[in-house]
Amino acid sequence: MDLDQFKRLLIRVSAFIRRNRAHVILWAGVVILFFPVFKQVYCGKWSSLDYDHAYFILPVSVFLAWRLRGELSGIYGRRKAGLSWGCVSVFAVSVWMYVFGWKWGYMFVCMAAFIPAAAALTGLIYGLGVLKRLWFSFFYLVFMIPPPAPMLDSITLPMRYVSSSIAYKMLAVAGYNVVKKGLLINIQDFSIMVGNACSGFRSFITLTALGLLYIYFYANKERLLYKGILLGLIPVLAIVGNSLRICVIGLLGYHFGAEIADGFLHSFSGVIVFVFMIMGLFLADSIMAKMWKKRT
Repeated sequence: MDLDQFKRLLIRVSAFIRRNRAHVILWAGVVILFFPVFKQVYCGKWSSLDYDHAYFILPVSVFLAWRLRGELSGIYGRRKAGLSWGCVSVFAVSVWMYVFGWKWGYMFVCMAAFIPAAAALTGLIYGLGVLKRLWFSFFYLVFMIPPPAPMLDSITLPMRYVSSSIAYKMLAVAGYNVVKKGLLINIQDFSIMVGNACSGFRSFITLTALGLLYIYFYANKERLLYKGILLGLIPVLAIVGNSLRICVIGLLGYHFGAEIADGFLHSFSGVIVFVFMIMGLFLADSIMAKMWKKRT
């Protein structure tokens, strides 16, 4: 970009700001309000919670809205004049949620307040028609909010028991001398404890986020039942894939020692299993599409 092009870009940007001064001020206020929260989570909070997939949720949500800009411009031009008091109320409640969460240190509440605040401001500025068209973009932001610790424990504990039981049966069927005591699996002299990181919850959330994107782009015109079945397969794939990972880690430790099982192959096995789950989702969609066509 040369100097003349840069000057023309600045002129266009300044003209846009002058025409939409009130809109820019309102959005700038929201950005300033939530900037400390996003700074914390993007600077390591998500990584500390083992919630790394959340880094791409906001950019993807913005992209989903941006790709509809032509359609949204037409909807905005046909909007009805007037103030939506419902949006005003939601925005006020969102600000209260943010202040409450920030004062008492509830990061979950602060993050959750961003979604209704952005949605309400969109409805106030651009109209309810634009807000309805962007429902998926706002809904998708839910995947960047980590659940609070008590809720997370209540979710991961049953998943850990299910995954460990499936892994135990897989190893027993394969002919290994396996003993299971609660969440502890013994393969003769090697033991593996199915902890929180082995619950499969992170894989489930990440796979659900990717699965929703896949359905939104490639299966959006399918029937609701088709989409429901495809979504219902995601927790099954997540649990089976996580059980396979437990088996792989257990076999690595049994055959090659604990150092190999806890080293690089421990993390790499998670990547391999996650790829397996994604391929399973694609395969299920392909099989269902063929069966659906034959049925119809």
